[in-house]
Amino acid sequence: MASTSGACSISQKAGVAALGMGYAGGEAGATMVKAFSFGELEGVKTSEPQGAFYLLVDFSSYYGAEAEGFGIIQNSESLSRYLLDRAQVALVPGDASGDDSCVRISYAASLSNLQVAMERIKKAITPLRRAIPV
Repeated sequence: MASTSGACSISQKAGVAALGMGYAGGEAGATMVKAFSFGELEGVKTSEPQGAFYLLVDFSSYYGAEAEGFGIIQNSESLSRYLLDRAQVALVPGDASGDDSCVRISYAASLSNLQVAMERIKKAITPLRRAIPV
């Protein structure tokens, strides 16, 4: 008798095998927060991932800053455009997930690519004068 709903037997067996391997997602996220801290950038806050493969990083203290040749960083969307232009790093504006104070940074990439991206972001943010004191 054929089943018309539910996961096929192959998927079920693969799922059982995967569950037996344990979950390293939370540990990986915590490692990323520590490894790619923006601690040297005053006013930047990073949240601990809650099971996802991205970090939410609060750069809102830089909103209102003027970037030479770009204009004013007004919100998460303009910050994302600025970082794409200056750092060649693509981020997701936080307003897409309901928090305009943050940008979303995926860590689903190789460690070396992530290190390059973080250094580029820091280099692009450093010359901005924060508009909101912390």
